[in-house]
Amino acid sequence: MDHGYPFDEVRPISCVPNTRNWDDPNDINKNDVLGNLTITLFDTLTTLAVIGDTSRFKSTVKLIDEIYNPQHFSFEHLNVTLQVFETTIRIVGSLLSSHLYATDPQKKVYLGDEYAKNPFLLTLAKNLADRLLPAYLTETGLPYPRINLMTGIRGIPEDHLSENNAAGMASPMFEFTLLSYLTGDSKYELVTRYAFNKIWQTRTQLGLIPSSINPKDGSIMVLMTGIGASIDSFYEYALKGAILFDDNELYQTWDQSYNALKLFSRHDWFYTNVMSTNGQLATGWVDSLSAFWPGLQVLDGDLEDSIRKHLLYNKLWNKFNAIPERWAFNPIPEQIIPHKKGDEGDQDEFLYSWKSIIPLEWYPLRPEFIESTYYLYRATGDPFYLNIGYQILNDLQTKYKAQCGFAGIQDISTNERQDRMETFVISETLKYLYLLFDESNEIHKTRDNIIFSTEAHPVWLNVEMKQWYNKTKYFNDTIYIDHLDRCQRFDDHVKKMDDNRQFEYQYLRFKPNNDDESVERPIQGTCPNYIRDWGLQRNVTLLPYSNILSDTNDLFEIETRYDVSLPKSSGLDDMELNPSFYDQWSNPKMSQSKMKSTIDQFDLIFSFTNDYVPPSIEFEENNNKAKKKKKLFHFHQPFGTKKFSIGKMIPGQIDSYGKEIGLNSLLEVDFNNMADPRCNDKRDATSMFYSVTTVDGLRLNENDTIVINGTYIKPGLVKQRSSSSFFKSSVGSLEFGFNRANQLTLGCVPLTNVYLV
Repeated sequence: MDHGYPFDEVRPISCVPNTRNWDDPNDINKNDVLGNLTITLFDTLTTLAVIGDTSRFKSTVKLIDEIYNPQHFSFEHLNVTLQVFETTIRIVGSLLSSHLYATDPQKKVYLGDEYAKNPFLLTLAKNLADRLLPAYLTETGLPYPRINLMTGIRGIPEDHLSENNAAGMASPMFEFTLLSYLTGDSKYELVTRYAFNKIWQTRTQLGLIPSSINPKDGSIMVLMTGIGASIDSFYEYALKGAILFDDNELYQTWDQSYNALKLFSRHDWFYTNVMSTNGQLATGWVDSLSAFWPGLQVLDGDLEDSIRKHLLYNKLWNKFNAIPERWAFNPIPEQIIPHKKGDEGDQDEFLYSWKSIIPLEWYPLRPEFIESTYYLYRATGDPFYLNIGYQILNDLQTKYKAQCGFAGIQDISTNERQDRMETFVISETLKYLYLLFDESNEIHKTRDNIIFSTEAHPVWLNVEMKQWYNKTKYFNDTIYIDHLDRCQRFDDHVKKMDDNRQFEYQYLRFKPNNDDESVERPIQGTCPNYIRDWGLQRNVTLLPYSNILSDTNDLFEIETRYDVSLPKSSGLDDMELNPSFYDQWSNPKMSQSKMKSTIDQFDLIFSFTNDYVPPSIEFEENNNKAKKKKKLFHFHQPFGTKKFSIGKMIPGQIDSYGKEIGLNSLLEVDFNNMADPRCNDKRDATSMFYSVTTVDGLRLNENDTIVINGTYIKPGLVKQRSSSSFFKSSVGSLEFGFNRANQLTLGCVPLTNVYLV
């Protein structure tokens, strides 16, 4: 307020306003958001409500009323072109959330009867929405990415209109539907929901959504997909919209899209960008926006996988004290520099530049990692997440704080700072950090159905609000009635999933080869001996401890598996190993790291028809004359597609559970193939067997077993026997069969934990 108002932002280092670039209309990085609308004032309003600063909330609402009172001034008088998505989440969403706070007697910042008589925050939100909604008046019903608040699309360059991403086209549905619930005018819901549904209809046969589309003709611009930039909010608002609006159709959209991502995008530590048409890996990096995903998983109840995915971003903060805009888990060197590791004849080692490891090197204090940390703490109560928040808070004070705000990092490799503080820093980053530590906040006590928007604006609808809307809603705007009628008549290309596929498989990709077997196998931890000695020197009590810190035996796998992309600094720099935290919250009897896995793995895709009936039995297996109970892995649904990650199990190597593979394990395997006798007695020809380690990117427990309906599968496998294999690769023949123990085989090699019964 001292150095930026009435402009949109303040420059935290130079202490002057950060304004729209009037000289260069093509500077969309600034101009998409900055329209000289005092946007920080809007976006910060709900932060004042969340922290319960009643006096400042009232004074800020009064200031907005004085500036923007629709009776004498409104948004249509502003000749500025803005991005529809960003304007919706930062201003419309904030106004709606602030209106809910102002009209709720249970909230600290309730404004009473005076505001109720003139709810100008809601009126202003409607006024701005009316200026944004014409962006949807396209032949496809998909919105243009930008619109001028005064002139519409007139005068906007063609290349600023011809491409929009999936998140930008689908996500305004959330705020606009809420606007309909609060005003009774259903046009906002119907127009934006049509676009949301249209984006869902663009999904491929794999159930994946392309990330970029031409809104004019619906043509696909970018086939790549994932969970990060350009598509993140589609998934977020499918789930959050289902919860807020009690909408089963939105939940089905979320559920189906999440299952497709589990199959093609999910890996054990993160989600990758893949091609929506074939599921193949598209990029070797993940972006910072994807750090929101663990929080969304918490909201859906998938806590187990959320905890694992969050650990990757924790490791990034450990290393960089930031979340890089893009981080390469599979870096490609800009310039390969051969470097001998030791004696002549040793394998060459290649050095990677910072640009290879961090393709996009800035961090503008995005909130997504803190957001997920907050959700996980609320779900688990584990001090592990409070410790992360403590470290982030310390970094904000020591690394990011400037004279007039918080400055992001322009280049992580040099610690060059940005002279900019985007509005989401106060609206989201600091809000989630505040809520992480504020145990007694009213949000944590209320029984309201509170949902955070993608800009962290809390919103809710009670039963009375929903009943009022369903009874009184209307749709009388002929422009949009005619628009939707034309779109729905023209819309004859909805794609549907093909549920008639036969049992088949498709080879996807090999994971990178492991280190040379001659290299000493490291423990997956930093300074493991130090930790073990230190932890056991103190008395162990039954005091509370951190489950994440103590029970996760692969907590440090990421460092060893991606050591090229996470080069270690000198010293003990992991926040979870900070002595003051570790000594208080670890349980040394349980805090043990496992051996690093050395097995090679590859992925296979299996498909089942809709008439497939999986067995639902448990059975016992003879093992060294003792019967061992096997735990079954149950399919999420009886048909569809599953991705199995298969490990090559070779005696002497370390399996995915950190255990050495013994020779007895190989000797006990039956190599006789009942579908193809040519494989019989091939034990001497191979020194390995296979084992499924993950299904749809989720790791199996050590004794989990996959059971497939053998009555359905076996006849087809026998028929498929021929002189030629279905597929050949570096793992040999992948022709299917089964042995006398009814274990599925690839070529002559059994999968020891996949049974046909």
